[in-house]
Amino acid sequence: MKSTWKLIAGIMMVLAIAGCSEDDDVSNPPAQITASTVQFGPDESETENAQLHTIELIFDKAAPLSGEIELEIISAFLEDIQTTPAHTNGVVLIPVSKGDENASFTLTWTDDDVINDIDRVFFLEITHLSNGFTYGENKSAIFSISDNEAQVMVSFPRNNMEISENESGGVDIVMPLSGPARGNGTATIQLEGFDESKFTTVPAYDGNGQIELEASHGFSALGFKIIPIADNIGSDMDIRFDIIGTSGSLTIGHKPSFQVKILATNNNSGLSGKAKSYETSAGGWKSSKTYEYAEDGRLFKVHWKTETPALKQGTNTYYYAANGLIERINYSLEQEDEYFYQENGRIVKSEIKANSIVKSYAEYDYDEAGNVGAKALYHRQSNGSFKLNFVFINLYFTDGNLFNQMVFVPIDAQDDYALIETRTYNSYLTTDNPFSEIEIIPGIVTQHKLPASYRLEKEGVDLIYNFSYTYNSAGKPVQRSTTGETTTYTYY
Repeated sequence: MKSTWKLIAGIMMVLAIAGCSEDDDVSNPPAQITASTVQFGPDESETENAQLHTIELIFDKAAPLSGEIELEIISAFLEDIQTTPAHTNGVVLIPVSKGDENASFTLTWTDDDVINDIDRVFFLEITHLSNGFTYGENKSAIFSISDNEAQVMVSFPRNNMEISENESGGVDIVMPLSGPARGNGTATIQLEGFDESKFTTVPAYDGNGQIELEASHGFSALGFKIIPIADNIGSDMDIRFDIIGTSGSLTIGHKPSFQVKILATNNNSGLSGKAKSYETSAGGWKSSKTYEYAEDGRLFKVHWKTETPALKQGTNTYYYAANGLIERINYSLEQEDEYFYQENGRIVKSEIKANSIVKSYAEYDYDEAGNVGAKALYHRQSNGSFKLNFVFINLYFTDGNLFNQMVFVPIDAQDDYALIETRTYNSYLTTDNPFSEIEIIPGIVTQHKLPASYRLEKEGVDLIYNFSYTYNSAGKPVQRSTTGETTTYTYY
């Protein structure tokens, strides 16, 4: 009986010890892990030229464990991007270290330099989280890449031109773009006054009098050719060309209309009404110009004279490129020639040469509307180098009439310029101007209408001239008057 109680007492002792151990474990449980919530921020976007963007995944608290986040990128443009870490068929695995307060991945792409009709959109979704993380409210997001290329403007290079019916090879009309085309595009030209028996075009105009011109990526100009049919004109005829529509990478520019007069050579009407001469006199000085034209109606010679009071006179003879732009001028008095160089239908440089030696040269730049916006003039130095002497900046009204011309000179040893002269034409009349006073590039008209006033600021002097005009029966000005100065005009 005593041995049995000893056995029961031993069993009770073991149970008591076991119970004490279980109580000790409850009082010191292992630490509990609180998961970090993971989500996207707001939808994001970037322009194409940025070429890089980092997207952050937001944690509500530091990562309790190391792990990874799996997300998927779904898009029709998946091949256009690369990611860091690299994706596999759109799946990105982002490693996370314990203690990280956020996670991120980076997208990169190439600026394709091509105009696109739609943005590239990417749908992002968190598809798997390792232990220690849980999904937040924004499990998905959208990232988009917007196109940064803009349409370029197509314009005519000037408002009007005259050609002879004897131009059997045709005349090229170059229509410059405001920049390289960022993709394919078209421009539709509408003709008014077309007659297939008197002229053709290349590309040919259709039965509705329309020409369709196409641009490809990188084009800097469009163009077509006008081919008169000799001996079929009969009398001078006018044709109007209008840009009436564009598509793709092109949009209509600031000079959408162009007037062409085809001169008939079998009659004497070609010169009728054309500007012949003008003479300005004031006090003890006077200056004059007389214009002579070739058979094709283009300006051929200008005979000029100044008396200040010493007499100087000479003749400037004009030569043209196939597209009608000036190519060379011979100056008889100086025995010099000025050569003009063009790119994409625009004069970009000229050089004055004497005995084949360049004495000076000018560089030209254009504003968005296609007007000559700037001219930089360089002169040859005694050591054979060239020095920048003057910079001309030209501002225009929206109708293409010159508003302001500023003349600057560079300041030696400084990267700066000093303004030395300003000419301002504050207003214009509605009457066409046969004689444009400001000629930046010969043949490119800067004053289509008669100026109503003129202001000159130079060397501390500020002069304002208000003009009044007298007209002939055809409505053309025959005299202009202002304080102390008179100009007379004559016509063929």
